Amino acid sequence: MNKVTIKDVAKEAGVSISTVSNALNGTGSLSEETKQMVLDVANRLNYIPNINGRGLKTGSSKMIGFYTISVNGAYFYELVDSMYTECEKRGFGLNIMVTHDLNLIASHALSRRVDGVIIYQEAAEMKRVEEILRVNEVRTVFLDREIEDKYIGSVVFDSYQGGIDATNYLIENGHKRIGYINGTIGNYDCILRTKGYKDALAQHGLEYNPAWTIEGDFREAVAYKNMTEYLDNGGEIPDAFFACNDLSAIGVMRALKEHGYSVPEDVSVIGIDDIEVAKYIEPGISTIKNQISGQGALAVSKVFDMMSGENGDIKRLPGRLVVRNSVKNINGTN
Repeated sequence: MNKVTIKDVAKEAGVSISTVSNALNGTGSLSEETKQMVLDVANRLNYIPNINGRGLKTGSSKMIGFYTISVNGAYFYELVDSMYTECEKRGFGLNIMVTHDLNLIASHALSRRVDGVIIYQEAAEMKRVEEILRVNEVRTVFLDREIEDKYIGSVVFDSYQGGIDATNYLIENGHKRIGYINGTIGNYDCILRTKGYKDALAQHGLEYNPAWTIEGDFREAVAYKNMTEYLDNGGEIPDAFFACNDLSAIGVMRALKEHGYSVPEDVSVIGIDDIEVAKYIEPGISTIKNQISGQGALAVSKVFDMMSGENGDIKRLPGRLVVRNSVKNINGTN
């Protein structure tokens, strides 16, 4: 079957091509009766507008691009859903591209297929793409680095303070030997959460022991595997672990349980993010709640603000301590 064109709709409706175009785009001075008649014909013929062509004529694709290295895991599920919801409120769609190819990101962002972009990429070479987007005045919001100029802004978590708050909570509950479940090496949030953890230890005169750092890569399976190997090899168990996100906290708790340790009776665990499942795990995970939905909605809002002429800036979203049952108060118990 041949693809239905705008000419076919015009012929069937007995009107000009420009009348069909005005009816589909809500432009011109058509009567409601004519407009509805054309729309009914287009629907009956299953006509699909040429989005690229419409974008060239109107100057807008009605799409926001999201370029990321992953959509896997609770964080991305919530983030993408909130971004799509915010785009939909404004009559836009969300175009998601999962890739490590920086050239592909740059070419797609400049192709007029999107009106603004949101980026989550950990590549060190991202500076080159950033400059391309800036020179071409593409309104851009980063979720994984802090940039502030006319055409580029950032919406990030206050991960440094989150690392401090999580570690301080363990210390306030009497824990002095605190291990760490690392995130993805080189990741913006991981770097800041690690720094917050180490700075909080130093502020209380406590030791940072690198032997108590387990690689978790922000993933439950990786944290579980590496903690299992650590325990199988006779690794020393500290009083508590601060996990760089909730998924890795879950993996660590699984490994500890399988090796006969009880959380929090033997080892306390705190995470960060407050993903939905954190409240349903047994025991419930104490964590630092990040505004994941808020980050997505604010990123989209910021893109639209820049499309309307505002300059880019940096928005840092504060976290909030959520106390559940995975941390034991050992004050006065040695």
